[in-house]
Amino acid sequence: IIIGSNGYWNSVNKGFQLTGKFPELGEWFHYAMSWVSGGTQRVYINGVEIGSTSAASSNLRLGGNIALGINEQSTKYTKYIFGGQLHKLNMFSEELSASQIREMSEAGMCSVVEEKYETRKLKWEQILTEQRYGNVTEFSPESCLPDHIKYLEARLNETESELGLTNSRLLATETKLYSTEHELKTVSTALNSTVKDLTDTETQLNETKTELAEKNSRLDETETKLKRTEQELLTVSTTLNHTQSLLEDARRLETVSRWDVLFTSPYLNKLFTTELYDQLVNSWD
Repeated sequence: IIIGSNGYWNSVNKGFQLTGKFPELGEWFHYAMSWVSGGTQRVYINGVEIGSTSAASSNLRLGGNIALGINEQSTKYTKYIFGGQLHKLNMFSEELSASQIREMSEAGMCSVVEEKYETRKLKWEQILTEQRYGNVTEFSPESCLPDHIKYLEARLNETESELGLTNSRLLATETKLYSTEHELKTVSTALNSTVKDLTDTETQLNETKTELAEKNSRLDETETKLKRTEQELLTVSTTLNHTQSLLEDARRLETVSRWDVLFTSPYLNKLFTTELYDQLVNSWD
């Protein structure tokens, strides 16, 4: 990674020049460079993108050193010495969006907006604890307080605006909740009525089942009586048939004379013996 103060060097894994697009000497400005391997490399000044180029498909190698104010190969490039002031250098492990970079720029040089990002891997407060070499002098920006106040005011306005939107959404949600509660009460009333109807129907069903069971029991008893009656009827019918047969025989006998008995099988064509005579005498009357 090589970054120059005049726009000549802007390189992560591929360099490009932006000379003439940087602020004049003596002016503080916010510089940000974002990139993604195989994607786009962008440079922002004071939150505004001023140039971009394609990024090579390669990742940064782990390890190495960071040199602030001078090229790391100082024995070869002794003329590239940074004589200005540097404040709040941070490096992130994600590609920051244009809105995120603009937020950091507008927050001012003394803000702590960058501290909310968990992807901040190289931190300015850690750099300040490292050993310094050469003519390095610490300074405290005189404009910290006004910028910080300005940033806080902007954040307060944003928060108030968000609060207003939240209140509007809350009011809409409360209205919807009230409507939902009313609908729920209506549904609950209808449900209670349905449950009552269902209970009444179940009661009627149980009563009908009991009545059906009683009728089935009476039907079984009636079928048993019917079978018994049929059996008795069959017996009576058999008796009746026998009686009718006897009656018919009796009626036939009423028309037979005493002398006709001699033409029956016991006497017809038989010798008139003493035994036959006795039998005839005994049955004559």
